[in-house]
Amino acid sequence: MTTVDQLPTYLLRYFNQRGSVTVPGLGKLVNHRTASFIDVANRRISPPSEHLHFQEGDQQISDHELHYLTRIMGVNEDDLRKNLTLISEQILEKLSSEKKLEWMGIGSFVIDEDGKIGFNPKQQHLEIFRSIPYTHVIRENTQHEILVGDEQRFTHEMEEYFEEQRHEKKEKRWRTAALVLISIGLALLLARYMLGSYSVFEGRYSAFSAKEPRATHQAL
Repeated sequence: MTTVDQLPTYLLRYFNQRGSVTVPGLGKLVNHRTASFIDVANRRISPPSEHLHFQEGDQQISDHELHYLTRIMGVNEDDLRKNLTLISEQILEKLSSEKKLEWMGIGSFVIDEDGKIGFNPKQQHLEIFRSIPYTHVIRENTQHEILVGDEQRFTHEMEEYFEEQRHEKKEKRWRTAALVLISIGLALLLARYMLGSYSVFEGRYSAFSAKEPRATHQAL
């Protein structure tokens, strides 16, 4: 088997690994994958899906694909480009004459009367994955065993633990607030004592001394 004959096999291998490949002379084939999703409105779970998209035209081969083919085929870049040009001519000639070209078991390239090239993926008659309905279930007072560090705990134990943590956190906030208020009060008392003649046992700010009044009359 020549290098040109092996090229479609290597292109398919690259497509399976990367999900996209540039087919010489035809265009670019991309496999779009869609993850599974939950349809909340209709309460159904859909499986992941795939669909092939073909972009017609003389697409420029990527550097990654070019490096992959030269490495796995053991040829230099100039020889690879010559092989790509040769297989491109063969594919277009066969497609023009037969109007349909089966490609590596995953689908077939077709050409219409206007010369437009398309790709028809091979239909999978066996449906392995289907969307399934689901039901919301709420279980009350259900306990589960969980691993916490190296110990096995139950969910109710962890709920009690976190509840205690929240309670202790609230108490710590109250204690901190009380200490701050006490500190502010002591600071104000200390400032008043240092700036004035203040006594702890005296309710007045300045000391008061009683004086004997002068007589306003003379005794006879």
